[in-house]
Amino acid sequence: MKGIENISQQITAEAQAKAAAMLDEARQRAKEAREKGAQQAKAESEKMRTETAQRAEELLRRSERTAQLESKKSQLAARQKMIDLAYEKALAKVLTLNDEKYGDLLCSLCGQTGAKTGELLFSEKDQARAGGLVEKMNQQNGAQLTLSKQTAPIPGGFILRQGQVEINCALDAIVRSLEEQTAKDVAAILF
Repeated sequence: MKGIENISQQITAEAQAKAAAMLDEARQRAKEAREKGAQQAKAESEKMRTETAQRAEELLRRSERTAQLESKKSQLAARQKMIDLAYEKALAKVLTLNDEKYGDLLCSLCGQTGAKTGELLFSEKDQARAGGLVEKMNQQNGAQLTLSKQTAPIPGGFILRQGQVEINCALDAIVRSLEEQTAKDVAAILF
């Protein structure tokens, strides 16, 4: 029986040796797989870190461009406000001219229309002094204009009505039309 025990021990020893070898091989493969997985994870992590950094850079650049555009937009809006204010002040100054200068201005505007007949509508504020203005306009321009009993919703100046046609000589409309022609020059003076 010793022979059987020896064979049995030998088979067991070989099986244990094979099992140990297989276990070592499995451990080695597991170690290699872990190392490979760690390398892949590190590479993937590095790739993600790089992509994230690139995306962050791009977002930063976009944010900077957006901020620059918003800044320019704000500056342009502020400049436009200043230009508008300049024209508002110019209109206010014209509207506060003394009666003689104001009358001369309106007579000049009337002469520029070339009209010899028609009805003049003034603002409520100017209606009281309009009678004298109409006489002065007629004398200076050789016209036969009449004063309307109606008033116009304008800050100053007049509206010349000739039948169905109205010529707008309201001072705010004139200032707006001048703004289109002179805005560049006004901006150059202001800025």
